Amino acid sequence: MLKYFAKSLRLTVAYFLTGCLGLLMPAVGTVVTLLWLPTGIAVAVLYRFGLKHWPAVAFASIIVNLIFGQSLTLAAGISIGNTLGPMLTVWLLHRLRFNSRFERNRDIAILAAAGHAGMAISASGGVATLFLSGLPRHEVFETWMFWWAGD
Repeated sequence: MLKYFAKSLRLTVAYFLTGCLGLLMPAVGTVVTLLWLPTGIAVAVLYRFGLKHWPAVAFASIIVNLIFGQSLTLAAGISIGNTLGPMLTVWLLHRLRFNSRFERNRDIAILAAAGHAGMAISASGGVATLFLSGLPRHEVFETWMFWWAGD
């Protein structure tokens, strides 16, 4: 149990620090950036140590957005997508028998496909939350593309 909490704490801290760094360089508004390193960290940790560490991703995502002035409702909504995206990516990696040693050419394709699918969930959840919070309709597609590319 202590190992679980130690790994989750390290994930939370890494996600938080890189999230703060990413949001210092926003591309759209204050919560969308073209460089979102926490996603890669979340995928790597969830893949290596298990999906059971998802609460650390969710918690860190909420805290990062609160620190940058978002409401608790907006931060929680964004956190749902930011947690489900990496979880879906990891689930797909396992389901498609991804080999992290890249011993087969198909492992590159699996990683790319799983990442694209998972980050579509993350971007969709985040942009839906922003839209419900007042993002103008004409900005939805561009915001979604920036979010997805940043992840």
